[in-house]
Amino acid sequence: GIVPVAYNWTMLSTYGPFEKCFKGDNVENGLGSRVMLARMSGSCFEYMPTYKDEPQADIDCILQAVDILRSSSGFYEMPRLRKHITQWCNAKADEAREYDDHVLDTFRKRSALMGFRCGVVYHLLEQHETESNNCLEFAELMAEYILKNQCEMLGSMLLKKTSRLLDGTGYRSRNKSLFDELGDTFDWE
Repeated sequence: GIVPVAYNWTMLSTYGPFEKCFKGDNVENGLGSRVMLARMSGSCFEYMPTYKDEPQADIDCILQAVDILRSSSGFYEMPRLRKHITQWCNAKADEAREYDDHVLDTFRKRSALMGFRCGVVYHLLEQHETESNNCLEFAELMAEYILKNQCEMLGSMLLKKTSRLLDGTGYRSRNKSLFDELGDTFDWE
């Protein structure tokens, strides 16, 4: 079915609470790999920032974009974008294989999906018939950005979790144990 969803969650955190929120199974299979993480630049020895009011032209542009997105509905066929993101994701698989990088291999898939979604939003805001080259470039840029931050912020947690599972000191669900006992092939007899 099709359901209306409005999902927007913002979290500001230092690294300690961040590690408490994203740990264990939710690093790979949960919220951790489904959110766009943004890392603030270091602020050592910097002066306090001074903020100004947004120019009215920027506010108007944001409100116009919100109106476009709120009024958009239906199914959008995005063959160029799908092909472009698939090629990006496959190239990341090759890179992960070359360097035996399990973190990159794990997070590339979610990053590709989120990059695709960013491309769809770009396409809706651009209001063109087909996906523009700018749309494809933006989707790839966002996928790269998301992947970089996921690897940097969640990679060590993922490696710690998988190394404990491999050496037998981590939690293994009953289902995982049962699946390990099944044969490689099955027949109906």
